[in-house]
Amino acid sequence: MNESLGDRAFFPKITNIFCNYISFYKSPFSESVRLYRKSSQVGQENGDYLFGLWASFFLIWSRVLSGDDLDDIYSEAVSLRGFVNKTGDKKIIYAFDMVVTIVESLSGRASEGRMISVSDFDDYADFWEKTGFLPGKCWLSLFLGMYYLIMGEYDKTFDLLSNRAASMNPDVVMFPYSQYDFLYSLSRLRVKKGRTRNIRGR
Repeated sequence: MNESLGDRAFFPKITNIFCNYISFYKSPFSESVRLYRKSSQVGQENGDYLFGLWASFFLIWSRVLSGDDLDDIYSEAVSLRGFVNKTGDKKIIYAFDMVVTIVESLSGRASEGRMISVSDFDDYADFWEKTGFLPGKCWLSLFLGMYYLIMGEYDKTFDLLSNRAASMNPDVVMFPYSQYDFLYSLSRLRVKKGRTRNIRGR
């Protein structure tokens, strides 16, 4: 309905609310990708630095969840970086950089295949803490937790999400919250399985 009205001024705002809180319950993430991409494009054309920026950030995250090609995701992220930086919104710029850094590692672009550490984002976490930006650390725990799960570091995923569990509010974290139960449960099962195996091996 939002698209059929053709109101480009309101499109980014309405689309972001829909994608952040509703779409992922009804449709695959590929549909969110389509809507976020259009919202990002319209935001850039309209100079909507708020919702165009959020759409650009969530576009890259949604593409990862859609299972898109990592090289393509990285290329699109690089193409969006100019607009993202132009907004001057450091809290989302840092979140965007966090996601792109992890995509870079997953695609094998990181130097010497080094695994990312949570300490790599200490400056970002400190900034989010000082500015009272509540979603920041939750997003970091979720996206980095997914990264560790893919890399087979289940204990790191479990620790990250256990420490952040109390602040995982869906109203604040938005659609990424939908990944919490899956990531936490799977990492917990894997950690428990690993511990059981170690006990049996004694």
